[in-house]
Amino acid sequence: MGQHSLSKKLRLDSGGPRTKARLQPINKTPQELLQELKANRSLEAGNLAIVKLSTDNWMDVDDEDYNTLPLPPPPGEEGLFHSHAGDSYVEGEDGLLSSLFQARGGDSRIRTDLVWKQVDSWYKQLPVLVNAYLEFQNQGPPTNAQEVATWQMPTMDFHSHHNQTLFHTSQSTSINETLAQNGLLGGSPESPNIAFSFGLLDAFRQIRRVCPRYSVEGLAKSLQYIHKLPGDPHLERQLQTTYDAYLMIMREVCNRTAKALFREG
Repeated sequence: MGQHSLSKKLRLDSGGPRTKARLQPINKTPQELLQELKANRSLEAGNLAIVKLSTDNWMDVDDEDYNTLPLPPPPGEEGLFHSHAGDSYVEGEDGLLSSLFQARGGDSRIRTDLVWKQVDSWYKQLPVLVNAYLEFQNQGPPTNAQEVATWQMPTMDFHSHHNQTLFHTSQSTSINETLAQNGLLGGSPESPNIAFSFGLLDAFRQIRRVCPRYSVEGLAKSLQYIHKLPGDPHLERQLQTTYDAYLMIMREVCNRTAKALFREG
């Protein structure tokens, strides 16, 4: 043979056996992502199922009761369960909120009695408070022409927090009547130690019309930030009491206005 040649049936491969390349997609399809999510959830459920809590070091609470323990709302959502008419909770059909806010121990009727006594005291003062409010709106605060004895009361609104000098007029029958004559309303019906201006309560009422979730708690925290005061939960309770009484006065003013215009009913 003059020239060496290879048979056509013989095939030489260099560099090792050939393999077919596999393409691996970088982005997964929605179906693959859904399957992966279901698999992860199944794995988490299995891990939770094998966890056993020691009853010796755990409080004696049923699973259903433990799952319904109340948690603090996130910032800005404190008024989620409040209506726009005051501190009234919106109850669902299952009574969820009633179960969350039940008293834990003791006689709950003691708290109820205190609340009813407070409400009853406001109602007894309501006629004179409405008269004093209308008098203030018409004539402004009274003047101490006879130079009677004065006293001071801490007052608060959006603009100031200071001790205001007051005096009892000859027509005053209670502290809150004197406060109302000066455009203020006390934090309690009998012996208030702080008063809030009608301007503050008016502004808060209008804010609640457009933002019902702005709660009394949010107002109390806002005032503490504005006036650089330390945190005090008692301020929230005083504001709530005052605001409820203020709404009572506003409802009575509306009733008297409707009666004067012959628009009752």
